[in-house]
Amino acid sequence: MKNLSPLVLAAVIIGSVLTPTASAAESLSVLLQKGIYAEETEGNLDAAIKIYEQIGAEAATNRAVVAQAQYRLAMCYQKKGNKEQAIITLNELLKQFPSDAALGQKARGMLTALGQATSDAVTIRKLPFQGWVLHVSPDGRFVSHMPNQSYDMAIGDTATGKSWVAVKGESKDEKFPWTSRFSADSRLLAYELSGSIWVMANTEGAEAREIHKGDGKAGSIEVLGWSQDNAQLVIGSIGNPISRTKTASLSTLDVKSGSVKEIQRKARPNQLGGVHLSGNGRYLAYWARPEGETQRKIFVTDLQSLGVATVVDREVTDVIGWSPGDAKLVFSSDRTGTMGAWAIAMRDGKPSGEAELVKANIGDISPVGITNDGNFYYVEARSTDTVYTATADFQTGEISGQLRRVTERFPGVQTHPVWSKDGQKLMIAIQRGQKRFVAISLASGGETDFPVQTTFGGYPIQKFAWSQNGDFLLVQSVYAALNKSGIHRYDLSSGKTEPIILTESGKNWNSQPRLAPDEKSFYYGHREFFEKDGKTDWKDQIIRRDLRSGEEEIVHAPAEKLQASSAFDLSPDGVRLAVVTSDQFVKDDFVAAIKVVGLNGAEYKEVVRMAPRENVTSLAWTPDGKRIVYTKAGIWATDVDSGKTVKLKLSLPGMRNISIHPDGRQIAFQSASSGGRDLWVMEGLLSMLTTQSSRETKN
Repeated sequence: MKNLSPLVLAAVIIGSVLTPTASAAESLSVLLQKGIYAEETEGNLDAAIKIYEQIGAEAATNRAVVAQAQYRLAMCYQKKGNKEQAIITLNELLKQFPSDAALGQKARGMLTALGQATSDAVTIRKLPFQGWVLHVSPDGRFVSHMPNQSYDMAIGDTATGKSWVAVKGESKDEKFPWTSRFSADSRLLAYELSGSIWVMANTEGAEAREIHKGDGKAGSIEVLGWSQDNAQLVIGSIGNPISRTKTASLSTLDVKSGSVKEIQRKARPNQLGGVHLSGNGRYLAYWARPEGETQRKIFVTDLQSLGVATVVDREVTDVIGWSPGDAKLVFSSDRTGTMGAWAIAMRDGKPSGEAELVKANIGDISPVGITNDGNFYYVEARSTDTVYTATADFQTGEISGQLRRVTERFPGVQTHPVWSKDGQKLMIAIQRGQKRFVAISLASGGETDFPVQTTFGGYPIQKFAWSQNGDFLLVQSVYAALNKSGIHRYDLSSGKTEPIILTESGKNWNSQPRLAPDEKSFYYGHREFFEKDGKTDWKDQIIRRDLRSGEEEIVHAPAEKLQASSAFDLSPDGVRLAVVTSDQFVKDDFVAAIKVVGLNGAEYKEVVRMAPRENVTSLAWTPDGKRIVYTKAGIWATDVDSGKTVKLKLSLPGMRNISIHPDGRQIAFQSASSGGRDLWVMEGLLSMLTTQSSRETKN
């Protein structure tokens, strides 16, 4: 083989860099070298980033190469001046590859240079347990969890990695444990099942004993913790999301006799969660959103005096737990712009001092608890929700230029892209713990954040529409101040939120707002539930609502069912609807179809019919109104008149939530996959809780 000149070699490498996907046969080592060439020789940081990200997607293939690519990715972000993303990438490297000591040392050095304090005493380790983790024993030896795609409750041994099923569960009637708690000495496990309380030893094969007969309703009571002598349980109905009661109660349950003594009952707060009992069994910490307020606050109830203290009154995400000895209460917050662990000193159940930052950049996690040795256990969902843009020819399916990620911030939680009416900006929704809207300028790349964590609470942002002048959004979500789902008007400049349509739980569902071209009205999907032959059935409608008067008109009431996730889209001229229908969605052999409906009643035609059991997950009109673009295992475009269909030459997992640019060529979409939920432990948090270093930030 002839030697290639440097110029030819550069052309070959850059050519491969600009290709959306590399050949499957190409090794990760070769890709790494191409990335290094693009980064160091050509100075093409964007191309290098694309390659390193591609390598990162193959984490299970060659971990050594993936780790190197992750480190180089952080270096690229640092060179581009993106300090925040460099820090996020380095922290992810330390978490994913804790055994690579040499690379870990380099990553910590780089973090220090970037201004983030690191501690060699703190290590992050993934445990071999997945799914919904219910509790960790005080000694850190055992975890109770519900494995992915299972209704059983298992107990896992963190020392050996062994796990066994302790309680068989069923999805029918929600017959599976919603809450469980290990005893103070870690030997016993109490759990709730169908409203009853059971206790068992945490050894494999141990038999459970029912100590309190409940009402048979799942989630009607919760296990909150044990007394230090294992003689009593604290139980209640205060934070379980499926609890039907309108009051919050606290009681003690004698483990030996089964007798219950109620100690408090009062009106249930609007929202409540993150319940943690102190080690001495006296103080109950939790977050709640008081009636009429949007901010979560942390409260502590003294179970002896029944006094309630406000501990943290702003910018609360979740309660992490009590430090050993109950000296501090630890919580998560994004008050500095990124999610961190904070601690506030406690004395006699009341705050003593200001909150201090314990650990920055902990990510979007679900806390499980802190053990006696100061280790912090938490769950992290493996999701890859990312928004991309591409330039497409909807007649041929060809893609020109590069596939582009719209932002490097908030990895894994980017959803629902919507173009501005002038095409100059793209708005996306950021989910989970750092919930916000982000407007991205195409010209400058600048990003404007609109935080809505306190506005829309712990619930996902769903569909939204953006006004032509860019002033407001119509958002489908849960309005935290009322704890009500529906469609709400959100003012981007002031943050003021006005509920427009509220959903009545169990009775109806309102979704997918679409603004009319004149923006005097909007359209939305309405589903009404009713009982038929002893089963729940429903009918669907599309309704137009006047934004000023509130007057409504049913514009489409199909005999078929509408597909909930992608029911309809309004044509650019506002005279037609594209709807996804089927009369058999409740059956396994359903067949979906996209139809066009004239709002004047003059048109009703089927445009394309799917194969059996194919779901359409989103759809949108092209700006000229000639084609409907939709997602179903890929992105497709169908000519409304001829029925000609092409598939766009894009291959990413879970493509959905598409938005077409006003120029009719650019498309924005979300690529998503979910890999379950992993249990992690941050070891050595005790030293950071008891000895605050001079590098930590004080609130």
